[in-house]
Amino acid sequence: PHWYEFRFGKGGSNHKSSGDFPFDYVVLNSVKNCLSKNNSSEHWYCQILRSIDAFGVAEELPVDGTNANSTTLVCYENLLTLHLSLPRLNHYSMESLPNKNVFDAFRDVLFKKFKLPRYWKKGRRDNLVASLGGTLSNHNNNDQASIQNRKDSTTNQQTKRHYRFLFYAHEPSGRRVWTNMNSLLAAAQVQTKYRQIDFQTVYDFGNLNIQQQARLFNEADAIIMVHGAQMANSIFTVEGTMFVELGCRVFEFLGSKNYLNLIGGKYTMVQLCWRGETSEKDFCLDCTQEKDFTYSNFTMSQKTFDKILDDIVIAIDS
Repeated sequence: PHWYEFRFGKGGSNHKSSGDFPFDYVVLNSVKNCLSKNNSSEHWYCQILRSIDAFGVAEELPVDGTNANSTTLVCYENLLTLHLSLPRLNHYSMESLPNKNVFDAFRDVLFKKFKLPRYWKKGRRDNLVASLGGTLSNHNNNDQASIQNRKDSTTNQQTKRHYRFLFYAHEPSGRRVWTNMNSLLAAAQVQTKYRQIDFQTVYDFGNLNIQQQARLFNEADAIIMVHGAQMANSIFTVEGTMFVELGCRVFEFLGSKNYLNLIGGKYTMVQLCWRGETSEKDFCLDCTQEKDFTYSNFTMSQKTFDKILDDIVIAIDS
């Protein structure tokens, strides 16, 4: 809400100039030195704040609050998370939560700064292969020419709508890995009914800068990924994007009703198969660990995977 007032030119009593941010100082408890001019941090959160000039000319104070006064804004990244996703908590007043008008204004500025389309447009295409230098790949073949040939052929298919589905197996971490993702994709790609789908995968989001991550999420019709921090990029998606979050245990944030309303997304979660269930006959994941499912690797049957794809296409078309 303070940022919203700042954008519409309502300064505080000690603001430095008309229409400036209504605070002179900021304390960032989650990420130190985030706003420092000499800071070279690649932290996702810091880059977002700096890219939209989130706090104007306000100066960042030490976390201990030295010199803090009535013109100091204290920020907590985790508190922001709670405000976006958990309004049902009794000790948070609904009045303090960002409504859709505030959030839309924030996203308008964010999308403009990152030069991203704000809404989905029929027939949109991208130049991701060139801009990512081959990091984005057809999972069957990482060869650049193969990817471009596939893109050229699908571009000419005008009789059916073309979908872009983005996948991530969480493989670099070695835990919570979707171990048979590539084999499922290979089997799906040869099916006639999925010819209109452009299957795209990312191996490691750590190798992509924030602009590249933003564009990937922005230009996807559906995000099918293992639960993880990369889902923060959902803030760059256009309204109507489908999310399928996978994991033996998934902690709710992306799927919260309040957050989905703010970004205009649609969501489904797939978790572990319970006793007597298998992904071959049930809509669930076969997890490898029996005790701590939080970080368990998992597989999925082709039947469950195909159902995910079918449900997404139906939902998007509707």
